[in-house]
Amino acid sequence: MKIIEELESTKMAWVLSYVQGGRTCNKYIQEFKKIIRESGYKRQSLIEEFERGLSKRIRRKLAEAESLSLYNRGVTGKSSKVG
Repeated sequence: MKIIEELESTKMAWVLSYVQGGRTCNKYIQEFKKIIRESGYKRQSLIEEFERGLSKRIRRKLAEAESLSLYNRGVTGKSSKVG
């Protein structure tokens, strides 16, 4: 059982340590998918892990878009696309 726990821990560390760095978003997406497949990582929080690895600039833009979307829903009562 300890070997399985260590293996799971290693898989998680591999995924958690992966960041975008200087890669383009497309390259980061491709490599993240490959790492997930190869690692057998099976957590529900893959989107969170993916977003955590994005560059700070892109994470900030996502947060701004999400805040604007939540604001628009509150003001209009409707969901709107941010483009």
